[in-house]
Amino acid sequence: MSGASILSSLLSNKTLNLQTRPANVKALTKQILSHLEANRLKQAVSILFASPDCFAYSLYAHLFQVCSSSLAIVEARKVESQLLGACPTPPTFLLNRAIDTYGKCRCLEDAKELFDEMPQRDGGSWNAMIRACLQCVRPEKALSYFGDMHKQGVYANEVTFSSALRACGDVLELCLSRQIHGLIVKYGFCGNVIVGSSLVDVYGKCGAMSESRRIFDEIENPNNVTWNIIVRRYLEICAQSRRECRSMELQLRLTLRRKRTTENIDHITFQLMLNVCSGLSDVDMGKQVHGFIYRHGWLSNTVIGNALLDMYCKCGNLRSAGVWFHQMKQSRDSVSWNVLLTSYARRQMSEQAMSIFREMQWETKPHKFIFATLLAACANTFALDQGKQIHGFMIRNGYDIDTVIAGALLDMYSKCRCLEYALIVFREADKRDLVLWNSMILGCCHLGRGKLALRLFGFMEEEGTKPDNVTFQGILLACVYEGHVDLARQYFNSMSSKYCIIPRLEHYECIIELLSRYGCMKELENFIKDMPFDPTAPMLTRVVDACKEHQCWRLGEWAAKRLDELSPSVPLPFEIADRTKFSLL
Repeated sequence: MSGASILSSLLSNKTLNLQTRPANVKALTKQILSHLEANRLKQAVSILFASPDCFAYSLYAHLFQVCSSSLAIVEARKVESQLLGACPTPPTFLLNRAIDTYGKCRCLEDAKELFDEMPQRDGGSWNAMIRACLQCVRPEKALSYFGDMHKQGVYANEVTFSSALRACGDVLELCLSRQIHGLIVKYGFCGNVIVGSSLVDVYGKCGAMSESRRIFDEIENPNNVTWNIIVRRYLEICAQSRRECRSMELQLRLTLRRKRTTENIDHITFQLMLNVCSGLSDVDMGKQVHGFIYRHGWLSNTVIGNALLDMYCKCGNLRSAGVWFHQMKQSRDSVSWNVLLTSYARRQMSEQAMSIFREMQWETKPHKFIFATLLAACANTFALDQGKQIHGFMIRNGYDIDTVIAGALLDMYSKCRCLEYALIVFREADKRDLVLWNSMILGCCHLGRGKLALRLFGFMEEEGTKPDNVTFQGILLACVYEGHVDLARQYFNSMSSKYCIIPRLEHYECIIELLSRYGCMKELENFIKDMPFDPTAPMLTRVVDACKEHQCWRLGEWAAKRLDELSPSVPLPFEIADRTKFSLL
């Protein structure tokens, strides 16, 4: 058979395959895309995975993008497996996409395995692997790959240097940052805004603010990201040290004056500045920022307006907060109302909070999570009537009583000594999690309903909810109120033996209170001396009081001496009237 005939045969077979397979591939591609449009990723990947054909590279790229955005690691593995099986020589850029997807899904081992098996790698492969290490919070591994990349002579671009500098910032590696800076100068990336911003960031993180500022000044046209970075680094130093705050504040002002216009300053910059003012509770600095915002025409921005309101509230200047709240009447939204209302509620000013809540209803619909704050304020001030009003408002307006709101309602009714309503909320809860069980058990204990608390614990175990240390604190308190000494001892021992919970200080305090209250002095002496830590002053004080009440002189003298060692400046609370009693015991 001649070479021409063999070639003709091969070409005819190839043409046949191209005529028959694309029809099937085209139909399957339509099915896959329709599933993706309907957010059915699993079905789309299943169709792809079941086919032996090689699809368009754009489809694989799109699937990897969807997998990474939805963190669908199983589907990403299927797409990669089908790509490697159906395409004899898959393009490098698709494998880079797969590595990037594994990184976003926090699966560094999958990314490393694919990277090691790649027949050939380009700069994008190294960048994807370095980025995957950073996404998996392995900055030291990212720096190792950057070093290997440099040793193999692979060309680094601005993305590579930016990622490497980010890794240096994560581990605060100033020396290595300077070495990478040298490479940046060598390869001519000094004028690049992305690389320059990364240098400003890493020097600022490592505390070298003079170098960070110098790099910033060398950038000809810094963008929003660059400005936010330099401002953030200055403000972080202010937040860490009040002593350095004034000098850093001066440097920050000089930095901002460099730009006579604010085209490269956005709302994030102002939010950063206001956040630091809030953290320092420095309302004077906050007012200066307010003036800066006013002079440059940013007051109409709702995000900045809310940040200003939040700053005044967190600094405790509710008068200025109220004035600014009324001034932003045209631009305020539900966030503005929530900020002001939450500030009053957290300061236990429930009447003012309720007044704001009533005004809020005329302008915007309250978010359901604001009710948790309002109910907490009612609970702290024992405002049962106002709490009932909030509960009724939620029911009338069809709000979903989820676990968070149910817990807030239960806590409010318990603290307001309205156990009947608390039990109703507990029974009607769609889902009873551990927090809700604990709130109900502790509520019963605080109202002296120990038997009910113990019954609830039994129901909790029947439902399969595993208790924690808070649960046992409630159970031991219930035993204290009901006088169940033996039962309390069983629960205390079961914490470590059955539930693998290490008893905490509050659990030991409950047992000491129980034994002291009911005169079990011999058990109290053994218990307090066998504790794995030294008794605290409140524990010893309780033991001394119990010894006075039950005339247990020997233990009382021991506890009084230990208490005197802890607080020598405080006189002994246990006075010994007749020391001959001790010789008789």
